[in-house]
Amino acid sequence: KPCYKACMRSHVPLLVIVAIAAGCATYSPAPEEVVPVPASQIHALPVVTSANPARITVIRDFGFPGSAVLFHLSLDGARLASLDRGERLEFEVDPGEHQLSVIPTDYFGGHKPTVVDAIWRPGQRVLYRAGMSGNMVPSLIRDVSASN
Repeated sequence: KPCYKACMRSHVPLLVIVAIAAGCATYSPAPEEVVPVPASQIHALPVVTSANPARITVIRDFGFPGSAVLFHLSLDGARLASLDRGERLEFEVDPGEHQLSVIPTDYFGGHKPTVVDAIWRPGQRVLYRAGMSGNMVPSLIRDVSASN
């Protein structure tokens, strides 16, 4: 018992650091755990001419880094939508070669778009996750566990 107060005082800073770090972690939710992007944040969706288009889903992960800004998603240089944490955009696109990119709202001009080159097949379903690392670098990663 005599060590209780002294031991607790010495461990409190460590517990605070662990709690802060856990709060900053990015969480990758399942598609059913996120909500669709509101219509007011959708700029334009691609015009589809294929009878068997690819279906693309982009999820903005949860997490503290980058939480104060929207992520602007573009396809082949044209802005599709602005995603907040816990939102998803699902869209169809003609099969073939495309560039998918994301850039956070950037009031200071320090970010460049994160670009993914892709070749999507007819009928293919692909899931991407957009997030921000702890060092404030945006990411756009294909989730192969949920794609076909």
